[in-house]
This record gives sequence, C-alpha cells and structure tokens, in this order.
Amino acid sequence: MFQQHFSLPDLKALWRDKESRRLFLSALFIAILALGSFFILWGPSRGEEFSLLPEEETENTSEGAEEMVVDIAGGVIQPGVYRLPKESIVEDIIIMAGGFSKEADVSTIERTINRAELLENHSKIYIPKIGDQLIASLPALNPSSSSSASSYVPGSILVNINSASPAELDTLPGIGPATAQNIIDFRKLNGPFTKKEDLKLVPGIGESKYEKIKELIAV
Repeated sequence: MFQQHFSLPDLKALWRDKESRRLFLSALFIAILALGSFFILWGPSRGEEFSLLPEEETENTSEGAEEMVVDIAGGVIQPGVYRLPKESIVEDIIIMAGGFSKEADVSTIERTINRAELLENHSKIYIPKIGDQLIASLPALNPSSSSSASSYVPGSILVNINSASPAELDTLPGIGPATAQNIIDFRKLNGPFTKKEDLKLVPGIGESKYEKIKELIAV
C-alpha cells in the first residue's frame, strides 16, 4: 500500500512571497469592506427606539393615553358613554351618538349648546329634548335668584345644592360621583351654603367648573 503524506503549506514561505502576500491582503481588505457594508445597510439604526412590546401593542398603549370618556344623554339617537380622542368637541360626541333624535329640541339646542366647545374628560353632555322645561316657566322654584329665571335647564329644575342627593348633583355637567360626595361632606361639616359662589370652596370645584353649573344650581 502506498502511504500519502500531507503537510500544511509553509506559511512563512508564502508570506515572504510578494504575490501571495498581496493576494492575502487584498482578500482581507475585501472581507472587511463587505462586513462593514453589511452592518451599515442592514444593522440596527442609531437612536432607534427599542421596545419589548410588539409594535401594534405599543401603538395601542400610546393611543389609550390620548383618550377621554364622556357621557351624553337627552336628544340623541344612541345616548351613552363614549371614548373620544383628547381635544374632541361637543359636535364629535353628538356624531358618535348617532346625531340628534326626533325628540331633540333643535331650536333650544341652537341657543344653549356650543357644539364647538372642547369636551372635558369624565364630563356629561345633555342634549335638550322637546318638552324639557325652562326656568322661566318655574319662577317660584328659585325666588332668591331672579337673574337665573331665563336660563335653560335641560330636562329638570334647578338643583338645590343644600338639599340635593348625590344622584341629583351627579346630573350637573362635570360633577361626578366623587365631587358630588365632596359637596355632601362639605355641607355636613360647614352647614348649608349661603350663596352659590360658596360651591367653589368644595374640593374638586374650581372657577371653570363653577361657571358651567352656576346657572343650573340654587341655594
């Protein structure tokens, strides 16, 4: 049998050979250039946002942070609670609720509802219906506040803040269950309100919220 002997090339001899050395350096340069091009074209971008959440879930999370919840009742086709983007206006939730119903009092709506007004989170919008009462027709209910006699109260009389229940207070725009309870607690601790403006002393009721309800309340 013949035995064949294999030996590795003499690396030192190859390196001393100018042609071999030139070919080796050229191949090494091309390999480095190709590797660098790969990372530039297909590698991760600098400053790219990294998230452990899937892209769709991340988008949903950010969208949820920009929503608000508003209740609409009265003369709309589908009253209820709706989620809307922030910076939405009254007209937006009217459209979401299907528009005005047959019972909607269009004449009163045009006089009392600002459809371009920005909505507030957790607020309530009431759309006047035909047959809703006017304060002008109930002057004896609020003898101490003649200036409010011509104000429109959607679907009810003025809310007496000294005797109203939490449920009745909750019907006022921007007054949720927590704020209604604050009003109850405040009058238990301090006695009856002597004037409507005293309502601003209740935690959770500032100037802007008071302005929205001052024509709908009485003492």
